[in-house]
Amino acid sequence: MDVYERLQEAIRHLKEYEIIQGRIESAQEMAQKAGTDLLDLEKQMRLEGKDLERLDNNYLVNIWHHFRGTFDQERQKEELEYLAAKLRYEQAIYTLESWKRQVSHLEQELAGLPDPKPEYLLALKAKEDYLLKNQGPEAQYIFDLGEEMAGLETQIQEVEEAITAGREASEQLKEAEKSWSSAQNWGALDILGGGMLVTAVKHSRINDGHKRLKLAQDSLNRFQRELQDVQKLDKVDNINISIAADFLLDGFLFDIIVQSQISKAMERTRNTCNQVDSAVNELKQLQNGMQKRCAKLKTEKIKAIENYGL
Repeated sequence: MDVYERLQEAIRHLKEYEIIQGRIESAQEMAQKAGTDLLDLEKQMRLEGKDLERLDNNYLVNIWHHFRGTFDQERQKEELEYLAAKLRYEQAIYTLESWKRQVSHLEQELAGLPDPKPEYLLALKAKEDYLLKNQGPEAQYIFDLGEEMAGLETQIQEVEEAITAGREASEQLKEAEKSWSSAQNWGALDILGGGMLVTAVKHSRINDGHKRLKLAQDSLNRFQRELQDVQKLDKVDNINISIAADFLLDGFLFDIIVQSQISKAMERTRNTCNQVDSAVNELKQLQNGMQKRCAKLKTEKIKAIENYGL
């Protein structure tokens, strides 16, 4: 391996190491935020639970609503509010655990890699010594071309990882939308008096939608992380790419309990999916531009090597 290849390889390992370190920091920040959100949601759930308990156990309030004929209506309202708060709390637990798992996985991945800094410094010194012995614009030009190519190849891989994560998130969101659509259809039958079986199937589809959303949020978290990596790449800060959006699912989607909310859930899920698809398409355009630039550099480098010393 010559000095060019050695330094290019050392730079690639160093960037990979630094990328994982950055991912750990981002995941730790998200886990900390998720922990704070969890505490707030737990307080809200407890308050809603106390409101429901107060309605059931407070004699005067109980008598008042029975006298007005509003007890069943008021209890259903309080129960729905409690169930919605409970769903948000359970989703927050899942989100926090998901970020903790990501931190643990990334830390294990980093621990399995050798520190690339010493080899990078040695390779850099070897390159410096070589250039001092072989002064000339051609040698420097060939080296610069190879260095830029190595950087671009790393960036192309980063963009590819973001594209893959985006596609996975999009698929999960589409599956969630299918569940909402099925729940809506069964709900229509339920309203017409479909009976207990129809009601059970409708709620089963709603539960399927919630499960799909949990999987989608995991995929979206990964997509967000990959997008952050892309935004840190060199020479992409002037690209008009709409990937700065925060792909966190609306808390409303985890509150779906009654029929009237399902159509809104479908619309919001679809909008998030469209947003992800749009970002993936822009990433493809970005990657295509990088690949064309890399191919051009490769051609220039081959010609420069062929003509070197002639």
